[in-house]
Formats: sequence, structure tokens, C-alpha cells
Amino acid sequence: MQEAIKRMQPDWENIGLANDFLFGKVMKDPKLCLEMLRRALPELDIERIEYVESQKKH
Repeated sequence: MQEAIKRMQPDWENIGLANDFLFGKVMKDPKLCLEMLRRALPELDIERIEYVESQKKH
């Protein structure tokens, strides 16, 4: 039983940002998002990020 549960758990070391859940979590955390963008795009010298709010329906 324990072995079956262990196989069902994700291997967090190998998931990567292509995983929708993990990507969404990183994008929602400003510190993680900034760090990820800096590592992915070091030539841009990113200093800050801004989150835009989508237009709300009335």
C-alpha cells in the first residue's frame, strides 16, 4: 500500500515549469516570479514585476 501511494506522489525534483500547477504557483508569488524571470532572461536585467488586474465586468 505504501509503495502505491509513493508512486502516485509527484516527483517534485523533475516536474519543471511546464507543469501548469507549478507554473501558476510561481507566477502568483512575486519573489518567485521575479527570480524565475531573472534566471530565464538574464540579458534583460529585470528589476521588478507588476501584476495587472483584468478588466472587471459590471
